[in-house]
Amino acid sequence: MPTCPSCGKQFSGFSFGAAVATKCRECRKLEPQSVKAPVPQLESQLSYEAILRAGYSPVVTRSIIVLNVLVFLAMGFSGASWASPSTADALRWGADYGVLTLSGQWWRLLTSTFVHFGILHIGLNMWCLWSLGPILERLMGSNAFALTYLCSGILASEVSLAWSPIRVSAGASGAIFGIGGAFFSFLYFKKAPLDVQFMRRKLNSLVAFILYNLFFGAVYLRANNAAHVGGLVAGLILGATILGTVGKLSVDQRSLQQSIHEPGNANWGGPTSNEEENRRLLLVAVVSALVLVVAALGIRKHYGAIVKFGMAAIRVHAGEPAKAIPELREAIALDPKEPLPHEMLGILLLEQDDPVGAYPVLESAIETDRNNRLLRHNLALAYIGAGYPEEAKQEIRWALEAPYEDRGAAHYILGLCAYLDKDYEQATTHLLSAIQERKDFFEAQHALARIYIETGRQDQARALYTAVLSVHQHDPAAISGLSYLNNASKTSPNSGDLPPFFIPYSKLTAKSPLWPYFP
Repeated sequence: MPTCPSCGKQFSGFSFGAAVATKCRECRKLEPQSVKAPVPQLESQLSYEAILRAGYSPVVTRSIIVLNVLVFLAMGFSGASWASPSTADALRWGADYGVLTLSGQWWRLLTSTFVHFGILHIGLNMWCLWSLGPILERLMGSNAFALTYLCSGILASEVSLAWSPIRVSAGASGAIFGIGGAFFSFLYFKKAPLDVQFMRRKLNSLVAFILYNLFFGAVYLRANNAAHVGGLVAGLILGATILGTVGKLSVDQRSLQQSIHEPGNANWGGPTSNEEENRRLLLVAVVSALVLVVAALGIRKHYGAIVKFGMAAIRVHAGEPAKAIPELREAIALDPKEPLPHEMLGILLLEQDDPVGAYPVLESAIETDRNNRLLRHNLALAYIGAGYPEEAKQEIRWALEAPYEDRGAAHYILGLCAYLDKDYEQATTHLLSAIQERKDFFEAQHALARIYIETGRQDQARALYTAVLSVHQHDPAAISGLSYLNNASKTSPNSGDLPPFFIPYSKLTAKSPLWPYFP
């Protein structure tokens, strides 16, 4: 038995493990205990503050925010409302709209992510981006972050098109949902050795952010939840696919990671080289581009009628309405239930003085869009031109309930309805109202003069024709009317030779501010 060097007692030398006892148990108890150094754990290595202190600056996040702000300022200084820009302004600056996007203006899939509907819209989006972007960009690296943002934004636009191709959409929220989804995947799959408490807090806040905004989008119908879901899905997939990187952290932080790194978490500071990261990122970029292209072409094929309508709208905008008519007929053949081609075709036929051809087309549009006041106005105009006053009165009364209805045109149509019913008193009242509403409405004066002639008030008719000629010296209807009055009998007008009046369809058709892209 060995002898204890401290007290001289003999003791048993048996022990467990590799360490052999050199002293007796009593002497070992009297020795000071050594303090063991704590073993660092990977799951609590890097805090939020440590990442933000890293030398790398989130240049992509800042650049995206600057671009969004610059576009918003440019829109405002060009005349768009700062609080609520019009849809026309949003389209002018690159908003997404299936009629244009699917007809060849594919760049709108991306530009729409930099256009916003007012200062509140951009303010909320940029705040969310600044809350998520800087830390995720440090975790992913600039190239991966930029790829995630752009792909999420484009897929969000495509999903929005697939859900509703005739909706005008804009804003960065789809791309920001992609950033939120990528951040969630990064944390969930532990692609970075972050502090475990920070990871849990951030995961909880991301889940709350996603669910709240999806719920808000479902309740507040103007929010584009289709784009939100599209961006979120893209971000979740890209975040799970793209490798993490420490290449952008400072040297001290990188050294810290290397000193405490444990095998098994190879995505942060592990053996993966920058070259391998770049190859994988390039592969992800190529696959993402292919997916986006295939999705866009699939949406375009599915909405063939919208594509044809878009081509027709482009022709009308270029001053070629006659060439738009065949495109519209093809659109109707592809999808008889889509109202837009019917509505535009009806307007174009009216402007070609073909009310008989216009009213069946407009009737088809009404079947799927009964609350469209502009459409009802145009249908009333087609009915009166085709000789159906009762139907025209019913439709124009619907249209008159809209605050933006052209009341001068409505009174003119009602005046013609009364005239065809031989109710000259009502016809006179409505036509006088039309003239009062629109001082340049000489066609209403022609019709009223015709009524005056038929009711034996030639002097009043002559005064109307003379007033028109004082402004339009070569007005053919007024010249014809005065000629008739000079040669006709003063007692009874010859109905076969009454002066003509014409319905000015091109002046009376109702169109939206987005014509021709939205009738």
